[in-house]
Amino acid sequence: MGKRVAVIALAFGAMAFGDPAYFHIARGNKLYAEGKYEEALAEYLKAKSSDPARSEADYNTGAAQFKTGRLKESAGAYERVMGGANADIKSSARFNRSAALYAGGVSASEAGELDEAMKMFKDSAEGYKAALKERPSDNDIRHNLELALAKLKDAEDQKKKQEQNSSSDSKDSRDNDGQDKKEKEEAGKDGQPKEEKKQSADHKKPEQSDGAGSGEKQEMTADEAERALAAVQSDEKDLRKKIRNQNVKEQPRSGKDW
Repeated sequence: MGKRVAVIALAFGAMAFGDPAYFHIARGNKLYAEGKYEEALAEYLKAKSSDPARSEADYNTGAAQFKTGRLKESAGAYERVMGGANADIKSSARFNRSAALYAGGVSASEAGELDEAMKMFKDSAEGYKAALKERPSDNDIRHNLELALAKLKDAEDQKKKQEQNSSSDSKDSRDNDGQDKKEKEEAGKDGQPKEEKKQSADHKKPEQSDGAGSGEKQEMTADEAERALAAVQSDEKDLRKKIRNQNVKEQPRSGKDW
């Protein structure tokens, strides 16, 4: 991306003896040229404090903030310049503001802050469009506008993908909730699933009798037991004899006694 982020020299500024803003800017420019951007920024802020109307203080502050990664602040500083400087300074400030917004959009996108990234890329593109109207033959502006629009589209596509994934996850959650509800409705009143309820019924104990005369089985005496066993054995012998006489084959037992 073509950039014009640089500081403004003091050629166009008032050079008066005893002007604190002038000397702060001069010291800031020297530090900036040496790559000491934090120290340069401190000088530019002192100049701005000494003379808030000095547009070169705002412009150079924006340049130093850009170099130190303070991209939103940089865009703000350049925007202040656009409100009161001459035409040439305004044009450069607009270009550099768009560059700061573009860089901020890239950082926000990499951090997953897509809403912020889209806003910054859009503002960057709008700034480049305005700059291109002023300088239609400037290829740097045209190139940067194309990059900003491409990044904006990428961020929008990522945002749509996130929303689609979120919608899909929400649908899966609703489907799971529906399945859980269906299983609960199919459960018995006691809250047990059908399988568990059936199993409980199979293992249910016989109801207890509440007293004599209600079908409760009485214990046999020893003599009664012997007579009953003899009768069963006699019946079994008679039945087997009958089966043999009729020439009928026995069926396999089902597991239960005769």
